[in-house]
Amino acid sequence: PRAPTGDLTCPSCEQTGIKVKLPGGSLRLDDESRILVLDFDVSESFGRQVGRSGRWVMRSVIHSADVEASGAISGSIALSDGVVIPECGGEARDLSAFVPQASDGDGVVRSGAAAATGSYQVRFVAPGSYATGFAAAIEYAEQTLSFSGEASVVSVDVESGRTATVDYTVTAASCE
Repeated sequence: PRAPTGDLTCPSCEQTGIKVKLPGGSLRLDDESRILVLDFDVSESFGRQVGRSGRWVMRSVIHSADVEASGAISGSIALSDGVVIPECGGEARDLSAFVPQASDGDGVVRSGAAAATGSYQVRFVAPGSYATGFAAAIEYAEQTLSFSGEASVVSVDVESGRTATVDYTVTAASCE
């Protein structure tokens, strides 16, 4: 099929911007276990202007949903006996360089933040089942810090308002 061509205009964008209607008219985000899902509906947002002008008009349609509570994944990161994290990119590195990850069935990856002590947390995770993993390579100033390791479980179920636990063991670390 041939791709549509023409100019795209957004009559209200310059004056009022894009509006999002929230469930119940407002949302209070003072709890760190809340998620607001915004869904930009392309099929409802674009249309051909009446006539033969060749212009397309955007009238944004953004649906929103308030997910009452998300979950989290947390745990610890430990080094196997004899493993050290090398200097990389001209700086000393520690366990905070390790990036735990969880990916859902659609391939969306959530990354966690680790502390130098080895504790970590992946926050604001929507309820569901996630495959566990980690970033195998991190780039630093023309060098790559590579990790090998294993998670305590291959997958984890995250429940609303709860924290699932996954621990990691780093079996090798190198910088090239």
